[in-house]
Amino acid sequence: QKRKPTITTSSSTSTTSTNPFFDGLPDDAVVEICTWLSAIDFVALSKTCRRKRTIMTKKDSTNVLLTRIVRDRGMPDTVATVEQWGFYEALNHAGFFEENRVGFLMGSVEIDQDGYDGDDDDDNDGVTIKKSSARIEKVKEILERFRNASLRVDAHCGTFAPMSIAPPVSKMRGMVVVDE
Repeated sequence: QKRKPTITTSSSTSTTSTNPFFDGLPDDAVVEICTWLSAIDFVALSKTCRRKRTIMTKKDSTNVLLTRIVRDRGMPDTVATVEQWGFYEALNHAGFFEENRVGFLMGSVEIDQDGYDGDDDDDNDGVTIKKSSARIEKVKEILERFRNASLRVDAHCGTFAPMSIAPPVSKMRGMVVVDE
């Protein structure tokens, strides 16, 4: 009786692990499968698939494959490592490419927890910034996972703030976010 190939994974970081399913595939098939993986799964497969490790060491194949993944998934050209790919995926999954702002109560340095934009006359196009604290928590989690990453905080007041108030309040708002 023939046994079906099984996919096995290992939590070990040993480089002698093997994955009989992938090890039996042609190079092109392994590379194609890699293009569909997340960055985390790509790294996990590297630890369990001797065949993938062999393919990826040929002619700097990891960079070629990563370039293809970056292009096919619409990531910025600045994504050049598997770690950067993982960081990009984490930000995307957390929704930071759709909304990355933190809201403040009008004229204050207090984070607005309710999402009120502080404007009754709709000058802000009705935009409200909801879940600011949750967004800050997500950023902290991502920065814990990707210790080499850094964060730039751009803080500002609305255009209605007087010039005598805007710079110091903007700086204080930025510091509130950093201190969170």
